[in-house]
Amino acid sequence: MLKKRELKKKNKSIMCTEKGHCFLCGRWGYTEEHHIFGSKADRPYSEHFGLKVHLCISCHREGKNAVHNNAEENKKLQIMGQIRFEEEYKDLKFTDYFRKSYIGVD
Repeated sequence: MLKKRELKKKNKSIMCTEKGHCFLCGRWGYTEEHHIFGSKADRPYSEHFGLKVHLCISCHREGKNAVHNNAEENKKLQIMGQIRFEEEYKDLKFTDYFRKSYIGVD
């Protein structure tokens, strides 16, 4: 397992998202970067492993279904992030870095 001091900052997203295109609704325009696992403990790993997406303001923080306002929407994104991590980093165990699995947990 990587130690925090070994983590790279500003790695490219592995979620196939580009600036100006909302990952969730597909809208083009202004977007903000969202760390899928954004807690103080998880954010450095989210950054290192590229678990971040670009979201429009409505999907990010202002709409009623925004990931910062809606736990169900946030969980969907976390599940997608875990699946993508496991596809990309087959030799690593997701729970070693993020402490729990988001798949199959209510």
